[in-house]
Amino acid sequence: MNKTTCKIWLLALLLIGAPLSAEQFEGDVLAERVQAIVQVSENVQGSFTQKKFIEVLPHPLRSSGEFAFSRDGGLLWKTLEPIASELHFNHLGISQQVDGETLWAIDPNQPITVALTQVLTGILSSNWEVLQEYFVLAGSIEEGRWSVQLTPKELSWSTVIDRLQVKGGGVVESIVMFEPNQERTEINLDVTYADSH
Repeated sequence: MNKTTCKIWLLALLLIGAPLSAEQFEGDVLAERVQAIVQVSENVQGSFTQKKFIEVLPHPLRSSGEFAFSRDGGLLWKTLEPIASELHFNHLGISQQVDGETLWAIDPNQPITVALTQVLTGILSSNWEVLQEYFVLAGSIEEGRWSVQLTPKELSWSTVIDRLQVKGGGVVESIVMFEPNQERTEINLDVTYADSH
């Protein structure tokens, strides 16, 4: 076997053994490809762990709890540790409750209330059509696993969110919110129930 033949065989072996790179997509094409893997859900329930990274703190702030979303009832984000509280996102607006008492509430007619509710429920229910109203989508898919970066279309959003990174497989598994001040929030989801229409 001459040197040229050896090189060809070596190259062939390297190509066969090399892992396939993730396919890159954007916009409607990405939304359609991800939607083919994870279907829009009418009801989603599960638990979460959350880490908030703040620049001046040496360690992240940690919390955990449960969440439940239904198309008719909205989203309940229930923190159990370290301090019990509930965030409600529904037709009445957004509110926080502790021990059954409402600490604050935002009117449902406020544009930010509508937008924030649609974005959060859109992510949890995998409704990419709704998310495209607020964000530019770009990401990758590899062997049934997907990663989507959501960049705000409006300047009003970009003052609060630099970008979102959402990852998953058959369901949404993690959300990372990057803020303009270099801080970020990481949320890992364990979906225990999801039904599709």
